[in-house]
Amino acid sequence: MRLSIFPARVLADFPLANPLSKPLAKSLAALGALTVATGCSLPGNWSSAGLSFDIESGTFSGLPLTTAAQMPAGGTANFTGEYRNLSRSNPFGKGTATFGVDFAAGTVNLNLSGSVNDSASGTINGTGFSGTSGFSFWGDFYNPGATVAAGQFTGAGGNQNSVGQFIVSR
Repeated sequence: MRLSIFPARVLADFPLANPLSKPLAKSLAALGALTVATGCSLPGNWSSAGLSFDIESGTFSGLPLTTAAQMPAGGTANFTGEYRNLSRSNPFGKGTATFGVDFAAGTVNLNLSGSVNDSASGTINGTGFSGTSGFSFWGDFYNPGATVAAGQFTGAGGNQNSVGQFIVSR
């Protein structure tokens, strides 16, 4: 049995390996926390810094995306916020996310601390960013001047089955 996470944006599959698959799925379903079908329905819709994440569609909403003309041309910025993650060992984890950005160099660093402790680095691509050094993550900047960043990640904490989202602001 495989539980597909974020059906609108295929991020990863969360395998529910035997012998835990049926008891885990039944327990979570009984709690109203999970519907196992073609997608996933979790009580995981959440908001921070003016953005909301819809776990069923895998999308953020509530703030305008930063346009190319609104992106800072230089300087550095430190963002702080939170993340939520789902993994076999911790189905509803969360913690603090910090995001360092060097707009001039076009680099980003994402650090997670809490239920998952890990860091990764990547690059700015237009008005978005992505990285695979450490674990995989991707996302976008929001608002004029890129004052908010949000994205999704997989493989954090050395757990290939860990998937999640982060929202940070400066």
